[in-house]
Amino acid sequence: MAAQKSQRRAQMKGAEEEIGTYYMHSVSHHLGIDVHDVTAASNETLQPGAIITDEPGLYIDEWEIGIRIEDDLLITENGCECLSEAIIRDPDEIEAFMKDR
Repeated sequence: MAAQKSQRRAQMKGAEEEIGTYYMHSVSHHLGIDVHDVTAASNETLQPGAIITDEPGLYIDEWEIGIRIEDDLLITENGCECLSEAIIRDPDEIEAFMKDR
């Protein structure tokens, strides 16, 4: 049992290091009047009215490509509302949109 736990810890550490190679920033920040407004201390529960980002991204240097999708979320009494829901995300739709520009 102890050997399994030790092996699992080593696997997790390796996965964290690999993720860090391709994902080098946090997943969210507050959004407001200033780009990175802080509306709550980092250890507080988000309050209704706060707006945060949700921005997963991968950056693969060896392919010279970065992929990042950012959503802006309004915290509500019952969860959150995605303020950027209407933005196109499908690669074909994005290509068609950009082709018309």
